[in-house]
Parts: sequence; C-alpha cells; structure tokens
Amino acid sequence: MVFVQIFQILLSIGALIVAILAFIRTKTARRTESYRLIKESVNLLNTLALQNDENLRIADRITAQESNENDTVEEIKERWIGFIILNVLESIYLAKHYGELDHDYAENALDKLLPKIVSNDKIFNLLKKRGYDQNFVHYCENIKR
Repeated sequence: MVFVQIFQILLSIGALIVAILAFIRTKTARRTESYRLIKESVNLLNTLALQNDENLRIADRITAQESNENDTVEEIKERWIGFIILNVLESIYLAKHYGELDHDYAENALDKLLPKIVSNDKIFNLLKKRGYDQNFVHYCENIKR
C-alpha cells in the first residue's frame, strides 16, 4: 500500500515537472516567435527604404542615429544593408541560443559571416545603437577581438 502511494506521489511530481518544462519551453518559443515577427517587420521597412535612393535618404533621415546629410547614397546603403545582415545573424544566434536551430549549422553560418561584418567599424557600431540582444553584442565583440 505504501509503495503504491509513493509511486503515485512520484508520478504526480513527474507530471508537475513535465508541465513546468512545457510551460517554460512554450514561453521561450512565443518570445522567439514574437522577436522573429518584429525582425520581419523591420526588414520589410528596410526593403522599402532600399527600393530607391529617395526612400533611402528619407528613411535614413527619419530613423538612423548615424545619419549625416553629407553621406553618399553608397554609404547609406552600406549602413542599411549591414543592419539587415546583422538582423539575420542575430536571429541565427538567438535561434541557436534557444535551441531552435541546429548548433553546427548556426555556428558555421556565424563563423563564416560575422568576422567580415564586425570588421567594418561602421556596421559594428550599429550593434551598440540599434537594440541588439546584449549576448549577441558580446558574441560579436569577442569575434572582433
């Protein structure tokens, strides 16, 4: 009789642990999905900005903290395209961090792309000014060193 009661208690504890882990996993997945949707919206706006030089100058003047009216269109495009690439790489980093992307695939992508990106000081400076995940920023800083 005692054995059955102990077994029932252990089953209840196990079920509780499974429920808690499922809740945590779901919460993380929701957060990641929300983050991804925001990034998609930002990149849609980036696409609009990059459609033509006039849109680019307007978007840069309105949103870019690094904006300078003397910047050439090429300099502005470089900054905006760098921003888009950083968004993609941050998404890869976060998906890897939350276990939603194959670790080796993510590491391979980050190892191949990030060193060149962070070697560009103008693009690297965007990391500190554009609201990137602090763990991603530290990851990039370590690569730049």
